[in-house]
Amino acid sequence: MNTHPMSRITRLAVTLLLGILLLTSVSCSAPDFGGRAEENAAAIEKLESRFNELENGLGGVVFWQALAAVFFVLAVFALVGGAALGSRARRDHTRFFGGAANSDDSRNLDHPNKPTA
Repeated sequence: MNTHPMSRITRLAVTLLLGILLLTSVSCSAPDFGGRAEENAAAIEKLESRFNELENGLGGVVFWQALAAVFFVLAVFALVGGAALGSRARRDHTRFFGGAANSDDSRNLDHPNKPTA
C-alpha cells in the first residue's frame, strides 16, 4: 500500500512541469559584463600578447631541456654499462684466476711480481 501522499503519476507530472519550466527559463544571450566589456577585451588582448611573448621566448629553454634530457640518458647508460663491465670483469677474474677473487693471493698486493696461480 502506498503511504506517500503523491502518487506516481502526480510525481511524474510535477517533474515534467518543473523540467519544462527550467528549460524555458534558460537564456542564451551574450554575457553582460556591466558596461566594462571594452576594459575586459583590452585586458584579454594584453594577456594574449604577453602569452605570445613568453611562448616565443621559450625556444632556448626547450633546447636546454632537451640537452639536459640527453645528458641524463647518457648518464644512465654509463651507469648501467659500468655495472655490466664490473660484473663481466668479476666473472672473468674468477674464471682465469680461480675462485680466490677476494683473497690477498689473487690481488698480489705484497709481491706484485709474484705469479698468482
